Amino acid sequence: MPSNTGAIAAPNAYPSGPAVETVFVRVTVEGTGCYRIVLQDLKVEPLPIILEPTQDVLTVCDTDGNGIGEFNLAALITAMENGEPNIAITFHHTLEDAQDGNNPIGNTTEYINTDPYLEYIYVRVVNTVSGCVNGEVYQLSLIVEPAPQAPALDPLTLCDEDSNNQDLKTIFNLTQQDAVIYAALNAAPGSLTIHYFITEAAARAGAPRITTSGNYFGSDAQVIWVRVASANGCFSVTSFVLKVNKPLLLTTPPMLTVCTETLPNTGQAVFDLTQRDNDILGPLGVGKGYTVAYYETNPKTNPLAVAIATPTAYTNPAPPAGNPKTLYVVVTSKEGCKSYTTLTIKVLPLPMPDTTPDRLELCDDNNSPDGIEIFNLKLAEADIRDNDNQSVVTYYAQEPDAEAGTNAIADPTAYPSGSGFVWVRMEANTNNPADPKCHQVVQLELKVNPLPAIGDANGNVPPYPICQDNLTGFAEFKLNDHIEKILGNNSAADYTIEFYFDQAALDAGTALPRLYTNVVPNSQTILVM
Repeated sequence: MPSNTGAIAAPNAYPSGPAVETVFVRVTVEGTGCYRIVLQDLKVEPLPIILEPTQDVLTVCDTDGNGIGEFNLAALITAMENGEPNIAITFHHTLEDAQDGNNPIGNTTEYINTDPYLEYIYVRVVNTVSGCVNGEVYQLSLIVEPAPQAPALDPLTLCDEDSNNQDLKTIFNLTQQDAVIYAALNAAPGSLTIHYFITEAAARAGAPRITTSGNYFGSDAQVIWVRVASANGCFSVTSFVLKVNKPLLLTTPPMLTVCTETLPNTGQAVFDLTQRDNDILGPLGVGKGYTVAYYETNPKTNPLAVAIATPTAYTNPAPPAGNPKTLYVVVTSKEGCKSYTTLTIKVLPLPMPDTTPDRLELCDDNNSPDGIEIFNLKLAEADIRDNDNQSVVTYYAQEPDAEAGTNAIADPTAYPSGSGFVWVRMEANTNNPADPKCHQVVQLELKVNPLPAIGDANGNVPPYPICQDNLTGFAEFKLNDHIEKILGNNSAADYTIEFYFDQAALDAGTALPRLYTNVVPNSQTILVM
């Protein structure tokens, strides 16, 4: 060594083995020739080696269709180290940066790729003790796999028509949305896995899912989440809303009852069924766009049932099946929700009075000849009733009043009238205040007969004298011979005349014989009726 011989010919390319080797270094000052010998140990450190990750862990799913995903690069490090100590791993955008150790990727736990669908990054591995860097930079492929992009879904809308149609809950077939999803994605049926969930978290986790999606008991405004997955396991999540429309709550309307229009009583009549529309709809339904339809057969059990075409002019079937008759009512909302009830209709018979009663006649006894007498109209009632003792009979001065049942004669037993007519309303009594008042109106004639004009022009009856040669004061009178004098210009054929001793005899109805001898001498007054 001091002889300065045997120097290493190519110190810049000296091969050394894996063991530690010591070499001697001569350091000489050129100007003086003085030198010094120092020792230097040579040791070859191995390059750091990592276990490259499999490609599947470098693949994420594209949930929104933009080719961008989130990668957790930091989660790869432990597996890549594979137990090797003193390893530092960094990730870089370019090969050069990885080789030089420049610009390492900062956020390795939530790295977002910048190149859609496929991006290359590079791994630099450094031994933290020796400082050795991996000789060959590792290239990683970050892949964003396309996921089926679940479309926005319209609500599923149903009417609440189950056993409880007011709780806004009913059975849905959620799988109706399957066809919509396949069509939107232009995917072949069966190529996707579609599951339904109650929460978004469950949809993203894939469990727990709704296992009865074809028969799901859902509520109004409930959100259903959908996970749509392709064969590669990539999925997207969408949602839709359940809408339950509530039909109108109905009650059974009161019976609709009408009277037979004309005799005879056939048990059939024309009904305006729409008179019960408001009763059926109630205060919550009137004016809210509901429609009411009437059926002869039950549309819930008979799908061929047809609504009555003219509900404003419906004629019930003939008895006995048609009177009374129960009809079926369907109320439909603007959303198409239906609710059901029934309506019973009934035809009531008209009373059957004698339509040609005998007239009531009175003589013009009071204030004659004013032509006005006091009639007891009820004297005609039995004749009018014609053995109907259940109907109510009232009397009216005007026919319109009789038809309307207004302004009845207050006291029909003392009704002042001249010759003319009154109208008698005979009204059936069903003992049900809700029933219409079926009635018939009968015209009743009243006649006031004038008293006969008697005697002379002044109403004086001339005396009936008999001459006697032998004056006794008593004679036999032929009363019929004086009738012409009594009647004046009236025909005897039109009148019946009776003679009475006095008022008491008249009241008793004891008439005098037609050959009568006076009992009061010379002059006697008798009564003529």
